[in-house]
Amino acid sequence: MSYNSTLGTNIRSYLLSVGAEKVSNLRHYDLSDNERIRLIAKSVKDINIVMGMDTTDIDAFHIAQSIYERNKGLSYRYFPNIIIGESKENESFTNTFKLNDFQFVSEENWKNITESFSISIYGNKEVLSKDVIEVFKFFSKRPYRRETFIKQVYETLKYLYSPRKLSVDVL
Repeated sequence: MSYNSTLGTNIRSYLLSVGAEKVSNLRHYDLSDNERIRLIAKSVKDINIVMGMDTTDIDAFHIAQSIYERNKGLSYRYFPNIIIGESKENESFTNTFKLNDFQFVSEENWKNITESFSISIYGNKEVLSKDVIEVFKFFSKRPYRRETFIKQVYETLKYLYSPRKLSVDVL
């Protein structure tokens, strides 16, 4: 999987401007991957100290690497590399994609929620189906309320494919 951090940053800015993303107080947004892992490792050590655990046998850096690898997809720096193509005049049809039993994490109880979605978008089906699924996968890694998840997916697809016709519905 290749990533496009510039596109991810632009999408984050757009989502902030339309109210679909919350401003987070990330003080460490511009750190390198290695710097982030070292910061997580320090927190792992601090947690062990607070819990009264023996810190001599823990490999905080290894634990931090594992935590970081599991969660790195949450950053817009790891937005999928989607090539935005112009709509051709002969593409005067709308494609409807159905994502059945798609899972994302609920912000309310941190459990997986399974939903089926219908996405209608104007354009080339071969290109769009892969891109739509990648956008859903990217956002499904983060905990959400259902409405927020749908809004972020919708606004991202709108950003990528505007001014094409678009709808995202829960089935």
